[in-house]
Amino acid sequence: MPVLSEFTMGDVPIDEALRQALPLLEGYGDAMVAYALIRTGLANALAAGEKSECDLITEFAAAYPPAVLKGLIRHALGAGLATKRASQITGTERLRAVVASAGWFRLLIGGYGPTLLAMAEPEREPEVTGKGNDMDLPRNLEEVQTS
Repeated sequence: MPVLSEFTMGDVPIDEALRQALPLLEGYGDAMVAYALIRTGLANALAAGEKSECDLITEFAAAYPPAVLKGLIRHALGAGLATKRASQITGTERLRAVVASAGWFRLLIGGYGPTLLAMAEPEREPEVTGKGNDMDLPRNLEEVQTS
């Protein structure tokens, strides 16, 4: 087993606890990038075939700032959701799986995401127990039994 000093993030050593937690953080980051690609339409555009970064930015510039689009493309490449050959970018099989599962990303990240994040903030508790995203949730057991 490697000693702690062998684990680094760039040039910065990381401790054992962070090393064990990193896969969760990486998964969260990849899922958020995938969701953003779905929401912007970039996921479908990349899955459809090769395009240049310039073409992708031009296609979506009316709705999103170029810096946002460039960042999402860069993250897609880093997360293994897209590949770049010469000047052409295309979606990977992993991205096509994301596109096929887009409904789950919308539900779990776009729907439950804000609610789950709010659960860690006690001052937001009424929103968590009172309303969900796009649906009314029962506030207590009595409401469940009468509905």
